[in-house]
Formats: sequence, C-alpha cells, structure tokens
Amino acid sequence: MSVVLISAFACQPFTGSEPGVGWDTVVNASKFSDVILITHPVHKEFIDPELPANVEVHYYDGPFPKALRGNKPGFEAHYFLWQLTLHNYIKAHVHRPYDVVHHVTYGRFWTPSSLYKTKAPFVFGVVGGGETTPLSMFPFFKKKGFFAEAVRNAVVYLFSSLPAAKRTVSAASIAYVTTEQTADKLKQMGADDVRVAHQVEITTQKLNYFRQISETVSPDPQKLVFISVARPLPWKGIQIGLQAFAEARLTGSEYWVVATKRERGWLENLAAELGITHKVKFFGDLPSIEDVHKLVASADVFVHMATHEAYGNVVMEAMALGKPVMCFNNGGPALQVNNKSGWVTDFTSAKDVTQQLVRTMQEIEADKSIAVQKGTEAVKQVTYRCQHVPSGVAFLQSAYQEAISKKNHQRVSDSLSIVS
Repeated sequence: MSVVLISAFACQPFTGSEPGVGWDTVVNASKFSDVILITHPVHKEFIDPELPANVEVHYYDGPFPKALRGNKPGFEAHYFLWQLTLHNYIKAHVHRPYDVVHHVTYGRFWTPSSLYKTKAPFVFGVVGGGETTPLSMFPFFKKKGFFAEAVRNAVVYLFSSLPAAKRTVSAASIAYVTTEQTADKLKQMGADDVRVAHQVEITTQKLNYFRQISETVSPDPQKLVFISVARPLPWKGIQIGLQAFAEARLTGSEYWVVATKRERGWLENLAAELGITHKVKFFGDLPSIEDVHKLVASADVFVHMATHEAYGNVVMEAMALGKPVMCFNNGGPALQVNNKSGWVTDFTSAKDVTQQLVRTMQEIEADKSIAVQKGTEAVKQVTYRCQHVPSGVAFLQSAYQEAISKKNHQRVSDSLSIVS
C-alpha cells in the first residue's frame, strides 16, 4: 500500500480530544504510508510547521457561510455540510491516486460522510456516540442541561435514521467503535463488519512522562482531594461529583474543578447553593496541559461521572498519574476502569447513585490508603495496556491492509457472479 486519504475535520498537533486524535492518526499513518490529509483550515497555522514530508494536506473550509457558524447549531450545520460535500472537494482537488480512505473525526457514528463515495476501501472510525444518558439520570440535569440532553438523545435517533448515515455505515469495509453500545447501533444501521477498538493510545513515551510528573508531584497527606477535569458541560457530570461531595460532609477535604472560566459559572453557583464554596477550588485556562497533569497528580481521587463518554482520554491520563477513578459503568471509562483501579457505578436512580458516591467518599476519608492502593493498580493496568495493546501505527497498518484485502475480495466475487 502506498497512499491513504484521511479525512480529519479536527486535526492539530500538541493538543488533546478530537484534534489530537486526528493529528496522531496522520502521524502514525505517515510512518508506513504516504498520506493525503483533508482537514479544516482553522488548523493550518498549527499543522504546517509540524507536517511530515510525506503528508499532502488540503484545507477544505466547506460551503456553509462563515457568518452563521458562531453558535452551536451553526457549527453543527457547518460540520454536517462539510462531510456531505467532502467527496465533491476530493474529486475537484485531489489528483493523486490513493489506496484506502479513512474517516477519523469527529468520532460520532451518526454523522454521515460522503467519503465512501470514492469507491476506495473505506475505514470508518474509531467512532463513538452510541452511549446515551438514561432517563434515570435526568434529575442531575435539573439545574442545567435537561433540555440539551433530551435534544441530544433525539438528534442521535434522528441522524442515525438518515439514509445518508446508513449508506455511510453500510459502505464501510471495516467500522471501528469505542464501545459495545456504539457497535449495536452500527449493526442496526446496516454495518457489515463492526469491531470494538480502543481509541486512547498510551505510548511508552507518554507513560514515562506521566511517571516523571507523579514522582515529582504528590498529594498533601494532611487532606483528601477529589478532582474533576472536563469542559463544564452538564453531561460531563461534574455536578454529580459536587452534589455527592456536599452530602458526604467530609472534614479536611477539598474538591478541585479544572474547567474553563468562561463556561463554569453555573458550577460555581451550584457550589454556593450546596454550601461548599469554601471547600471547592476552581482552576481553568492553565498555561499548558502539563499544568493540568500536575494538578491531577496533586489530588487523591479522580472523579469523572460523565453520563455518556465515548473515549475517556482524561481517565487514562489520570490512571497513568496513579489516580483511582470514580466513573459510571458506561462508555469508554468503563472499558478502562474496574473495581481494582477505581469505583464503577451502575446507572440506577439519581438518588441511589448519589448515595453510593457519598458512601465511597466517606470510606476513602476513613482510610485514605484505599485510594493509594487503587491508584497503584491503575498504574499497573495502564502499563500493561501500553505493553500489550498494539500501537497506533500497528493498528492502522493492519486496518488499512485488511480493508484493501476485503475490497479486492469483493471485486473478485462480483466478477465471478457476473461471469456465472
């Protein structure tokens, strides 16, 4: 195989989340193949200085008017049209032959892509989004996010029913997903070959980086600190942790929240309503991701009660820093955390969930060594994965080769059917 065409709407070096996933995919693919990258021009200033020599990049802005992209609905419409018109852009501007195409970001299974129209072997994903907030958790969104969660559930159902989305999924040579929940959704949409694959890669280099931080920064033995790191979106569940922390009535403890200042006002108001303002510290807009990691290393327990989380990169990073994790038994975090390395909570009722978290926090306060033991196990689990799970390079190379092989086999089968 010589050339792969990668569609990564979000793609940016030295960052996390979707842009980081896009960039890592491009870099890993470039280690064994030439790459044609199609991405959004907003990333150009960051990509150009770091671009590998064997990567040809195209910056496609899409047809949606810039003046209408300023809010979330406008951005979503922009992204939707960007994907639907991508094939037309490729026909007009990509003149180099390619052997396989790969849709990378955003990793949402329900958004259609016109990439499959190239007729080349098509790898779809890794995608997620099949995880949804159950109705039993909606009481946690009374202060904020109730309408947004209801709309999201409706959008997932509506978009996954679109013919374009079904054609995208059914045309994939291989579809990679983050969880079994998403796998079930793709199978219902007509996907032929669906496989669960971890999106979060932990390399030896990253593991050494986290080890160095944890060796130089450690928790204060005189107090117990819980920490959450996330965008302050209601479904990320920071309010769930704060509510349990308030009801636990712990002494000598703090709750740290790392979230952008511009968006976290509702969480600050919630802390005031719960009467825990003096015990909650808000951090945000820190100079670098290393500063965030140092804060996590300074805490005792990582709390990530997201009600639907496809990947959970931040959970893997916390575990690598030796932090036990509190999370729901759903989505990406549940694939990384078990009862040896943290506390995994089932979806029951909002009241039962809160009571369970309260009991856990009180048990940790009574015996802090529980958190230390689970944190040690968390590091062991991440280390094991680093040593035994195939690298991103090996994963992509295998995926592309198999997609090409399947397509060639299909062509031979079709030819034999015509002859017979």
